Amino acid sequence: MDSESLFTKCKTCSKEISKSAKVCPQCGTKQKKPTVARLISWIAILFFGYYIGVPLLKYSLLFLVVGVETFWSSVHPEQTTTNQSTPVLSSKEKEPIDALRPPDQVRFIDVISQYSNSFLNAKNAIQKSALRDQRKLAIYNSLTGYTVTSWTGTIDTIDTTNNGKVILSVKITPNIELTTWNYRISIFKIDRTLIEKGSLLYSSLFNLSPGQQIEFSGNFFPSEEDYIKSLYLSYHFSSIGNCTSDLDCTMKDPKFLFEFKSVKPIK
Repeated sequence: MDSESLFTKCKTCSKEISKSAKVCPQCGTKQKKPTVARLISWIAILFFGYYIGVPLLKYSLLFLVVGVETFWSSVHPEQTTTNQSTPVLSSKEKEPIDALRPPDQVRFIDVISQYSNSFLNAKNAIQKSALRDQRKLAIYNSLTGYTVTSWTGTIDTIDTTNNGKVILSVKITPNIELTTWNYRISIFKIDRTLIEKGSLLYSSLFNLSPGQQIEFSGNFFPSEEDYIKSLYLSYHFSSIGNCTSDLDCTMKDPKFLFEFKSVKPIK
């Protein structure tokens, strides 16, 4: 190596001194690094700070925060909350019965819901009466007969009459209900919808409760007014809800008489 490259001249006394010397041994003047050397040093410092120092500081703070939260959770578990968002469920996970509805049930629900909404917006009794007639035809077109198979719903009521027969009502939507005759004293012909003690259907209901989602099959009953018979009859409609007439009840709060033939829980 050339020895001259190891020496430089002092800017004060012009004597040769080592390039690494911080002070001139002849005159005692402090020696400054060349501008290029200082620039390279600053670049190195900034590079280290940005790419190594900042991430290191960030992760240090993160570990500090996590450590504090973990310690606080162990000391005060009752005050610990989670900020994790609830996972979005698929339609089948969220409402299994929605995904399992057969096509005729979907059509039926659409018809009843549509005409219930239209009835609420009707301007007068003439329009309301016309809507009931229109709904009758729409119900007829939505079903393939009075017998339905593998419909789904949620048990709303499961009870017994004075003689032990089962009263069962199932909601196929929050606003549409299919039900057996629901009076405790069975004196009418339609009490045939009640479920007999000791029957196979009675046994299948034994361990079920309100809120249970089920798959069921059975029969509607013919009706001149609505194609299928509404629960609301002229001699007791005033005792159910806020109805003012049979028309008002069956359109605004649809409940249909139904004879259940089979019921099984949806797991």
